[in-house]
Amino acid sequence: MGISELRIVKRDGKREAFSVEKIKRAVSKAFLAVGGYDTDDDLT
Repeated sequence: MGISELRIVKRDGKREAFSVEKIKRAVSKAFLAVGGYDTDDDLT
């Protein structure tokens, strides 16, 4: 099973494809929230 085949179940019960980009955006926002910044190496 590749990452493109993974699906998640949201809190409202809807299913959608797993998105690595959404995870990367969330991590970037967390860095910014504590006054830091991330690089592409941090997200790899």
